[in-house]
Amino acid sequence: MWGREDSIDPINETYIFGHDWESLSQMSKGAIFAEGLHSGHMVHGKGWKNALDEWFLKLKMRGSKPRIGRMQILARLGDSPETYVREKLHAAAMPPACCPNCQCSRRLQALGYYERGITSSGTPHYLRFQVRRFRCMSCRRTTSVLPDFSQPYRLIANHIIGSYFRGRSTSGSQQWSFLLNRYWNRFSDWLPLLAPKVRKDFRLRIPDDVPDRAWACLESGLGEIGIVTRELTIRSRITLFGAYLCHQPGRSKNEIIGIHTTVLLRVGKDPPD
Repeated sequence: MWGREDSIDPINETYIFGHDWESLSQMSKGAIFAEGLHSGHMVHGKGWKNALDEWFLKLKMRGSKPRIGRMQILARLGDSPETYVREKLHAAAMPPACCPNCQCSRRLQALGYYERGITSSGTPHYLRFQVRRFRCMSCRRTTSVLPDFSQPYRLIANHIIGSYFRGRSTSGSQQWSFLLNRYWNRFSDWLPLLAPKVRKDFRLRIPDDVPDRAWACLESGLGEIGIVTRELTIRSRITLFGAYLCHQPGRSKNEIIGIHTTVLLRVGKDPPD
């Protein structure tokens, strides 16, 4: 069953993971669904237990072969999700100059695509779009090229998040205000660990206890939210909302969980079990 931060409707669901379930289970439902990190999911309706038994049977027959962890980079690919989908810009994504994991300079090979979701401007719906993937033939890790109008592990498009963070009450963001408020709280909780990294890596005088001023400093010093996120993942290997394995090749999943546990304890919240 699932009842995480991105759950708006009280619907019980089961999500099935093919690998790294302990790490993935710490993420929100919206992040898992947006990135397509699950092997399958089912709503707890009529016959869902039989469907679950069928999944177990499939796994038993084919074995549970763990997959090598994924890496992620952000790139400028169109100015909006709508343009990206309409012009099929996923095909224009190029591999990084070297592998983000092992730094091998051999050209990464195209592997295919996966789908994820993102909000669409002016509607309560979201778009599905394709993200291109490449594989390093040295370490065998895959790297996805995420367009920078999207936020890693977040459903809402960057321009809506940026507008909300600046004004916190815009007409275009009202339909997503529930999630946006949670994003703001996550940013505020993460700020005490984010600010020292920004001061060190970017030489920006960003406060770690005043979220509004910190956000204004990030935008004035680095640019709009897509640029801020891209620069953070490249130089600091973090995002506006936390640290993730796909940006930190040298860390283990327990180290990443430890970082987020520290954040939760600092703000008086219970860490994950």
